[in-house]
Amino acid sequence: MNVEMLYRPFEYVDAGLTELLTRAPLIFAIVIALFLGLRHASDPDHLAAVGVLIIGGGSDPRGGMRLGAWWGCGHGAVLLVLGIPLIVLRSSVPSVVEQAAERTIGAIIVLLAARVLFKWLRGDYRHLSGECHSTGGVGGQHCATAPAQNVRTARQSFVIGVLHGLGGTGAVVLLLLTSLPTIGAAMAALAVFVPASVLSMTMLSGGYSWVLTRPLARRLYPVVLPMTGWAGVMFGLAYARLI
Repeated sequence: MNVEMLYRPFEYVDAGLTELLTRAPLIFAIVIALFLGLRHASDPDHLAAVGVLIIGGGSDPRGGMRLGAWWGCGHGAVLLVLGIPLIVLRSSVPSVVEQAAERTIGAIIVLLAARVLFKWLRGDYRHLSGECHSTGGVGGQHCATAPAQNVRTARQSFVIGVLHGLGGTGAVVLLLLTSLPTIGAAMAALAVFVPASVLSMTMLSGGYSWVLTRPLARRLYPVVLPMTGWAGVMFGLAYARLI
């Protein structure tokens, strides 16, 4: 299974931006960095991670935004820690580190997706679809409408964000920034990109959680859950280059 075709549109955009950044004035470089940050959460590996991360926990929108913010903070922290010395040294993330991070990301996506499938088979998500069950008392039945307590933690989300910063498109962004003509311009672009990427990841996670809490989405949970789980497993295996 080849996931590279999913990244081709972004690669074309990044190639064009690289050409622009090499001769861009500071204000233009900052605008490009802002655009890159705001759209960064839409990269395929990020979408796959947030899909299994959020759907597996039954988050409400506020909980989803919280997880997305921690995910973005982990991602941004690595970009800052690595980005500053790489910009100064005009270097890039070593390929061995990038490849190891990508394999680990793929493995984590597989584990998260497999957990979703396991809990779905065990019936843990039935209350999220609005199914009624007997209360054993007067009134007969109760229909659950509130989402389940989110089982994902800030630490899990932060770690996933750290790995995404080390590999995949996080490494590509650092390469783009190091192509800026001056160190000051690259530093300014990095300072804009990081908070914009945290915002985009927070909003993506919150938006995904909001969609999942809609009545129609709840009714479709018996279909959406296994589809998301299997898609996550297949994507993770392909991303880790295991299939």
